[in-house]
Amino acid sequence: MLKNRKFIRIVSALCAAIIAITLPCAVPASAANRLKGDVNNDGKINVKDATEIQRYVAKVKTLDDESKIAADVNFDGIIDVSDAADIQSYIVNIITGFNGLKDTIWTSLDMASEKNIRFQTSSPQANVKLTVPEAAKSWLTAEPNISNGAVKEIKLTTKNYTKKGIVRSATVTINLEGKKHEVSVKQLPKGENNYSYTAYDSDCKTIVWNVPSKAKASALQGMAVSSQYIYTAKVKNSNEAATIYKTDTKASSKTAVPLTYNGNTLVYSCLGHANDMEVVSYNNNNGYATLLVATASSKGIALVDVDNRDAVNEIKKIRNIYPCYIDKDGKSLYIKPTGIAIKASTGSGTDLFIKEGKQIYKGHIDSNIATNSNVVFTEAFKLDRATGDVVKEYDPKLGKYVTRRFTAQGITYRNGSLYAVFACCDAKDNSYYNLSEVLRYDSVDEATNNKEVTYCECFRIQSDTFEFFEMEACGFLDGVLYFNATRERDVKNFTDKEDGILYFNNLNFNSK
Repeated sequence: MLKNRKFIRIVSALCAAIIAITLPCAVPASAANRLKGDVNNDGKINVKDATEIQRYVAKVKTLDDESKIAADVNFDGIIDVSDAADIQSYIVNIITGFNGLKDTIWTSLDMASEKNIRFQTSSPQANVKLTVPEAAKSWLTAEPNISNGAVKEIKLTTKNYTKKGIVRSATVTINLEGKKHEVSVKQLPKGENNYSYTAYDSDCKTIVWNVPSKAKASALQGMAVSSQYIYTAKVKNSNEAATIYKTDTKASSKTAVPLTYNGNTLVYSCLGHANDMEVVSYNNNNGYATLLVATASSKGIALVDVDNRDAVNEIKKIRNIYPCYIDKDGKSLYIKPTGIAIKASTGSGTDLFIKEGKQIYKGHIDSNIATNSNVVFTEAFKLDRATGDVVKEYDPKLGKYVTRRFTAQGITYRNGSLYAVFACCDAKDNSYYNLSEVLRYDSVDEATNNKEVTYCECFRIQSDTFEFFEMEACGFLDGVLYFNATRERDVKNFTDKEDGILYFNNLNFNSK
């Protein structure tokens, strides 16, 4: 009986070995031979791989480095739901493979001057041919960078930036396995002098650490700069009321002092959202300044007379309210100004720019115009960004790619150029980052009918102190660019709010 049992065990072991040899099985691929899309490394591409990506995006699963490479099927450097969608399209034969190339690829080359595009071909022997337009060869090159089996990479490089910072564009053609792909390339202008500059708030000098919130007017908004004073606005609730603060830049101890109007620190209704402000005149004899306030409403522009004597912090009166409109297609359309910049002011009136959204208008307010009279504006140009308003880019502080949306804020004018503040938020949930930028648009005096104007990226600023850091508006004083910023150390708990007034230590614009 024991002999029979031993015989049975031997036969069973032989049968198991034969079955293991003859039946096909999925063998995990080595790193060198691993299929793009084979996230779980089982040698196949199926719905399980799409699920792995979805679980990774939802942060319920981690991936090792090789799995991350396999998961990035669209070669954009980011693992997200678009990679899972591409795998699902592959499974049902909507797409035939993963090469990272669409019919048209949009990319922009910024001041880093170099961009790599990686994609996968059907075989290591696949040839890639690149064609650069003859007219662009003086500033653009395209060449193979690496070839690792079926994975190819090309490098696009820009050079010979124009002195005037003109945006140039060209289309590079990629011939791959019998199909043409086009890459639209823009060479963004390099800044002149010190204009191309990435700063952190540690590079800035804070002159007012905490603009206070009086009577629950807590949302920091517009700012205006005169020859001595900086004015800042905060609004309450849904534009119900606003408070204007004055800071003496020549005082040894600088604070933001709230101005009173009829004994109250709140100015109700007429200032609207107070998105942006400018000082239109300064009269030493009468001791007052006149502020133009962009209300972000159909009210238009409010004129506010402010007592500028050192010991007096009062609003003398709300002098005029000027609704703004544009004649277009036979209709009068009201403008809700969210930005304002003075070009020139004389005894006869004021030439100015205003904005709503990204649209810049220009017009003139006559000094003798009646209260509540409409002011007619014309279209000048748009605050376009060559990379678009929504940008996917790598953030070295976060250590990952992020999709950002840039929104135009306050504006200011200097020597024929308009400077525009852009705040940055997450394009998916609209939560704000601690990143803002300032763009300079040149030759704006002649801009009409939305003709494209040349712009240069002056600088970006990213906070290394505050979790939330948003520039609101800016203005010049003696060649130095001042700005105000909403700042919070702890966004989640809404604590340590320290709205400030700052300037940049290493930027002087007297040469511009």
